[in-house]
Amino acid sequence: MGDWVHATNEDTGDDLARMPPMRIGSRLSWATGNWDSGVELRYAFEQDNTGPEETSTDDYLKLNLDVNYRLDLGNGITAVLFARAENLLDEEIRHHTSFVKEEAALPGRNFTIGARVEF
Repeated sequence: MGDWVHATNEDTGDDLARMPPMRIGSRLSWATGNWDSGVELRYAFEQDNTGPEETSTDDYLKLNLDVNYRLDLGNGITAVLFARAENLLDEEIRHHTSFVKEEAALPGRNFTIGARVEF
């Protein structure tokens, strides 16, 4: 996976503010029976093509893991038990598109367990 955006003001030639940096990544998934899991690695490049009076953001590497167990409850209803581990490398991540990137970085290493019902 990957994406890249570059935008400029046609009148002034300045870069536009809050444009996301170029990103590349990959996800490997595995599924068998009621189980599925995955590992995802994403790299976001430094964003220094900034708009007027905007600060640049550093690059980061984000590693996530997830595992899910699906249980068919009948009538088209499925319960999903899940566990996720995000930002396992404990990187300081600031999204360039955020209005509060200077004040609030994304969470560091974090773990989530939960359940949801799909219908």
